[in-house]
Amino acid sequence: MNNNKIKYSMLKNLYLFLLIFLVTQTNHSKEMGNFVKNVPIDELEFKLPKIEKTQLDRQGELYSLNSNYFPLTDLEMYFYIGEEKEFSPEVPLILFNVWKLGGTNDLPDSKFLERLEFLGASLSLRSGYEKSVISISYLNRDEKEIFALLKDWFHNPRITEANVKTIKNQIKESILRRNDNVSGIGMRKSKELLFGKRLQARTEEIASLEAITISDLEKYHKKFISSKKVNFALSGSGDPKSIRTFASELLNSKDTNLTVSSSEEIDLKAWTKEFRALSKEIILIEKETNQSMVLLLGVMPAHNHPDFYAIQLLNYIIGGGGFNSYFMTEIRNNRGLAYSSSSSISFEKEYGAFYAYTLTKNESVGEVYQLMNDLLSKDTISKIKESELKRAQNAIVNQFVFLFQNNTKILSNQLRFDDYNMPKDYLETYRSHIAKVSLEDLRRVGDEYFKTELLRAILVGPRSLMKQLPKEKFIIKSPEERIR
Repeated sequence: MNNNKIKYSMLKNLYLFLLIFLVTQTNHSKEMGNFVKNVPIDELEFKLPKIEKTQLDRQGELYSLNSNYFPLTDLEMYFYIGEEKEFSPEVPLILFNVWKLGGTNDLPDSKFLERLEFLGASLSLRSGYEKSVISISYLNRDEKEIFALLKDWFHNPRITEANVKTIKNQIKESILRRNDNVSGIGMRKSKELLFGKRLQARTEEIASLEAITISDLEKYHKKFISSKKVNFALSGSGDPKSIRTFASELLNSKDTNLTVSSSEEIDLKAWTKEFRALSKEIILIEKETNQSMVLLLGVMPAHNHPDFYAIQLLNYIIGGGGFNSYFMTEIRNNRGLAYSSSSSISFEKEYGAFYAYTLTKNESVGEVYQLMNDLLSKDTISKIKESELKRAQNAIVNQFVFLFQNNTKILSNQLRFDDYNMPKDYLETYRSHIAKVSLEDLRRVGDEYFKTELLRAILVGPRSLMKQLPKEKFIIKSPEERIR
């Protein structure tokens, strides 16, 4: 009898716990958002690290920031060659995978990477729009052997038909599956709408992938290793003098047959005029799915533009500030229309691009689209309070410290700032520039860059979404059909 009472009491407590859990979870999203929103954010104090720069061959520099905590070296080599007009976008993607996979003549295929792993070293390659990076991390005691391996691998890659076929199949599989994900479709089509036929909007295609030959890869490799500009970034406890010697030997400083990247430049004024002249119809990327995506896109100035600071703050308040942003507060928190709603700006050397998006259930698309437009309107921006601006300023200044998480990241960011022609005192004056932004500055940049008349929209979802926006006109495209 006593055992039955105990079991009954335990079950009663369990049911009570479950009931409390379910009740509290009903408004969990809203309470979480309100909790985070009300947390005060004070400004952090920190010192900026000093980076040493040394001139190298090929118009390059060695950026070094040493720490003697461990006998380790992290070295990144930036080759100023990325997306090239004369090569399809699949070429560097294939080459970098095959290059690493192939090894050297003495250490073919997996033996090359196995030797690096035995030495405790790691090697990676990544390509970008303007430049590509080779990274190597190793123990200082093994530097001589590491350098010998790298020089052989760098100049004499093993590009075999078998490895090329393997990588092509992997890329082909990713192409065939790229329309499985709604957000992936949305971001890919966003680049097409923003950049049109420019290199930034190119994507991998099966036809061009299958047409690539070993000769194409060898041609790109030759251009890559002959890049006219190469920067090195050294962190850890490596010796800068040793790296300078290695750089000279690796790049063959006597070579006068150097190549210049054929990546295109963007004329911001012409691009802005072109984009804002586009038809205002909503682009509907038709896909049968239960969750749709709403995107608003726009043109922003370059990173070194004086409006950068005010734009960054306004974006934080509207959509970039997580739970603190208008998007998350109104769309997710107050109305429960989406799990994720945000905005971001990609600031580049010659231009900036604005992306605002919300992932929502199909039946909420019309309401979400209208809300996003309302939150970006002149009326909303004009009502931003001084307390909201102050909070955004403190938050952004505190996020600034994450540029200095580790020495490798510090060097990478400094190199990017130099590439973007940022002022020499950019890091030192960043916080003071953020602090100087006023409400009037927010209203001005809002009117100049954010207002909805200047933006263009994409929806990803079923054709039936059009019924929710009867006053709007649409252009319907399939996921694989280019927008422009």
